[in-house]
Amino acid sequence: MTGTQLPVLVVEVASADFEQDMRQKGWVLVEDTGARIGEATLSLDDFLHDGESRVRGHEMVERAKAMNCLAGQRYAECLLAQGDRLLWPWKAKGVAVPGTIWRDQYGNLQVPILVWRGPSSDYKQTPFPGASWDKDWVMRFVPLDKTFSGGLLCLRPEA
Repeated sequence: MTGTQLPVLVVEVASADFEQDMRQKGWVLVEDTGARIGEATLSLDDFLHDGESRVRGHEMVERAKAMNCLAGQRYAECLLAQGDRLLWPWKAKGVAVPGTIWRDQYGNLQVPILVWRGPSSDYKQTPFPGASWDKDWVMRFVPLDKTFSGGLLCLRPEA
């Protein structure tokens, strides 16, 4: 891996329930590592090997598992809920959340990612319920058969 060094952040997990439960849209929860209630320390790691610029989604998930970099969607939702203040150091990168995998209504496996929209972004996907277009970060879901680039890091809950 490339040894990306980014800040460690502490968030408060108040509920194990999803803010954006995709089952309401007919999706099936395939895998979820869950979230422990209480204070959680999160860090980031790069899933690419030195010299790589991209990798397919299924390979990204396998590497994340080998690195114990498997924070689930609930941790990502806590980051969003606790404000952009927590995420400003990560704006240069997106944040993959490979601990949660959904199967959409068409059979595609999807993983949540946090994406920096920025104030001038053209990003049009609707944010999850409770989110606002005033926020600079949004969560979206990306099929695992897509290519993930070096602009995306994996979220890890620390023990």
